[in-house]
Amino acid sequence: LLYLLSDEFSQDVKRANFEYYEPRTTHKSSLSIASYAILASELGDTGKAYGYLRRVANSDLENIRGNTELGVHAAELGGTWQIAVRGLAGVRVRGGVLFVDSRLPEDWQGMSFRTWFRDNLLAVVISEGEVVVSMEQGRDALEMNICGQRETLEPGGTTRVRR
Repeated sequence: LLYLLSDEFSQDVKRANFEYYEPRTTHKSSLSIASYAILASELGDTGKAYGYLRRVANSDLENIRGNTELGVHAAELGGTWQIAVRGLAGVRVRGGVLFVDSRLPEDWQGMSFRTWFRDNLLAVVISEGEVVVSMEQGRDALEMNICGQRETLEPGGTTRVRR
């Protein structure tokens, strides 16, 4: 719930619960690691979030669950994307507004991805110094919050915010 209903809990409550449960959790569920990674990122522990990302991304390659011969773990494939986008890139929807507030691992120079939001195809490029969001498809202006700044993204437009 701390991940799914993130806005309903204070950072202190999230931190206390994360610190209590994280060392006690076995992560036997393929959904567990992604939730913990996203929460770790939100709490500012990008090192731990990145470690979880690597673990999930390699889960089938390393056969960590001992059953890869039965097929890939689709939940972990989706979890990998969620850790990257919702966790490290900090993409959230709050009050109908798209937020981007990235927390990249130390050794990353940047990341980029595309996502759909309200029938708009957005390209997001995050580097060490800025976040650039472009509307590749869409017909209506879009209100966004990028790194704490309110921005209006026009169809076909691009906005840049210094980090």
